[in-house]
Amino acid sequence: MAQFITFGTISGPAESVYGDLNVNLLVAWGPIMFVPLVFATAWLLDIAGLRVATLLATFFIALGGVSRSITTHQPVAVWLLHIGQILNAVSGPFVMAAPPFLSAVWFPLSQRTLATAIATQSYNVGMFVSFITSVVCTKPSQVVPLLRGEALAAIIVFVAALVYFPAKPSFAELVDSASSTTPTLTTEPTALELTSDVVPAADTSAEPAAQTSAPPVAITEQGNRGCLEQTKNFFVVGFRLFKKPAFIAVALAYGAVAGVVASWLAILVPLLEPLGYTQTQVGWMGCGAAIGSLLIAPVAGRLSDWRNRRTKPIYLSLYATCCVATAAFCVSTGGYFHLPRARWVVYATAVTIVTVMNLATPVLFELAADITAPAPESTACGVMVLVNNLVGTAFLLCGVGVNPVVMNWVMLGTTATSLCVLVFLKSSYH
Repeated sequence: MAQFITFGTISGPAESVYGDLNVNLLVAWGPIMFVPLVFATAWLLDIAGLRVATLLATFFIALGGVSRSITTHQPVAVWLLHIGQILNAVSGPFVMAAPPFLSAVWFPLSQRTLATAIATQSYNVGMFVSFITSVVCTKPSQVVPLLRGEALAAIIVFVAALVYFPAKPSFAELVDSASSTTPTLTTEPTALELTSDVVPAADTSAEPAAQTSAPPVAITEQGNRGCLEQTKNFFVVGFRLFKKPAFIAVALAYGAVAGVVASWLAILVPLLEPLGYTQTQVGWMGCGAAIGSLLIAPVAGRLSDWRNRRTKPIYLSLYATCCVATAAFCVSTGGYFHLPRARWVVYATAVTIVTVMNLATPVLFELAADITAPAPESTACGVMVLVNNLVGTAFLLCGVGVNPVVMNWVMLGTTATSLCVLVFLKSSYH
């Protein structure tokens, strides 16, 4: 994450070194590459396991970092910057898919939620590092050393994974994980089975000894069918989900706001600099948003555990808060009214927008899982993440050359529209 949005946070000094950069496109490579690679990543995790996928992801990040720091001579430098961003984006689907996979393989059932929550916070840590960089790197002479420092850090991570990261847990950890999952072992229907009208029940006739003696393995039955068939099954089940209007509403409401907010945050510096804000000021806004997201993670996990209760007041309140904060941000940055302490309003609202959206995400994911049951939860969440990336790509590419004030109002429009859509959902889908 820290490497990926580098040029969004230091756009001014970077353009002084490399000339006119299409920052939106540099950032957009992430969601662009996510869509075709998410299925191959899932297949690779299932077939090759966590170590091979980790080594490939860290290798591409290191290679991308090296590509970006080779030269500053035009026009080769700009091409190498884009190649580096593409290589970095290749690892994106793995970074998003690895935390739950890691927790399922390495941790007992009682620790998996906490393990996943900690691992997923790497996104916010990377965001914090990137915005701190924008506070420190304010001169053109600091850009190349920064890129080389990021490349060196990526190489160190790759070497550490190559030397240390094992293919599977130790025997003691494996036994602990297996014993923790034995009492609740069930057979989850595959995506292919869910394409029929009848959902198969768990097979209770199998011998208990055969079930409990086998250690958990990384290779799944679905992964063995191959990447192409797995992708086909994902789309088959995904299209079936779109027959449910409630799921369409949740997927669009989440994808529209999350995709726009994430993309907006990645290019926040070039959006606010024309409106009179310095790179350092915007960097502190981003740091505040990252810290707020890190602090709010336990609350988000608690809210996601409330899925057996009525969650409609929760997500409506969160979206309403996000809508009000976005409106205040647009008014403050647009200069329509001379608000007292307007800059502090911009700081507070920017942090609120990002933090509240991170808080709403697990609630909406659990809501989508309830709506689409008994379909696999991974399929419903996968479709929502795809919508997120598609919307983010459209926001970044269509925003090239657009007035920054307009981009802020687009974010308000998507948030307000999504709030109206969520109002019409039922209170519970159990």
